[in-house]
Amino acid sequence: MRKFSGSRGLTFVEIIVTVAILGFTLTALLKFFVDAMNLNALSRDVTLAVSHAQYVLEDIRSSSGVIKDQINNGVWNLSNDSQFNNQALLRIKNETITTTQDNGTPIIITVVISWQEDSGRQEQLTFVTADAGV
Repeated sequence: MRKFSGSRGLTFVEIIVTVAILGFTLTALLKFFVDAMNLNALSRDVTLAVSHAQYVLEDIRSSSGVIKDQINNGVWNLSNDSQFNNQALLRIKNETITTTQDNGTPIIITVVISWQEDSGRQEQLTFVTADAGV
């Protein structure tokens, strides 16, 4: 068997360089993971907001009575947990639903969904439709 007389292992500098490269790689992977989680949360919130707007618009469409009066009386304005729970909706953080209409014919109905992301940033989606005003 041949012995390697000059082989003594890794030097301290080589170990430090290896740890630094490993640290940078892990930091980049961690940032990627956190960004993916944030995008997933935003996607979930947007999906919920769209389904809430769809719920409100379908409820307006199927409502009986004068739509203008119901909108002006805030029937479809939701801004607290109990209002969302009464409609069996899962509320997004600080979510509010505001429904307004103009006085034209047909009635232009606007539903605005706004909420706060976990990062504190405010988001908003606006949906506009027309109704004959039955």
